Amino acid sequence: MTVEKILKAVTELVGAEGVTVGDGTSRDEVMLVRCLNMILQEIAEEYVDFVRIREARISGGKIAFSELQGSVRRVKSVLVNGIKRSFTCDEDGIYLGMSDGLAKVTYVYVPDEVRFDSVLSLPKSISERALVYGTASEYCLMKEMYEECVNLNSRYVRSITACARVRREIRVKKRSWL
Repeated sequence: MTVEKILKAVTELVGAEGVTVGDGTSRDEVMLVRCLNMILQEIAEEYVDFVRIREARISGGKIAFSELQGSVRRVKSVLVNGIKRSFTCDEDGIYLGMSDGLAKVTYVYVPDEVRFDSVLSLPKSISERALVYGTASEYCLMKEMYEECVNLNSRYVRSITACARVRREIRVKKRSWL
């Protein structure tokens, strides 16, 4: 899923006359990218956990957050040689209380800001339609098209809550006749 593809869908949905998605340098394209970034931040902070697993180097008993991609919100687990280790976090990094080596870190992150030519790597639960509705809603708000904004925002909220809903297998207990 590319940023350019999402922005083209937004302009078609909103019916923005005179706005063409080209090279990402026009004022409207910059505004659309800003709207998409706001929606990605909102989704990551309120609806869906963006989880990533990365291998990082332990240096002096610590893994620096700078070694991990994206802004780390929460560390879920740290594995060293396949063994789950206890850890503590502060603003600088993850402290393990052990010597140097490699560790697999599972963490929740907030994505970095995207640019016009970026390719999005999002959790599979987030649909392209939800991003289009949210971006279009923010764009309409900035352009003072309030009725369209309210309509698109309700579509966005419905689609993102459907994406965020936990899907489990439904099982009915086996029953027997007495």
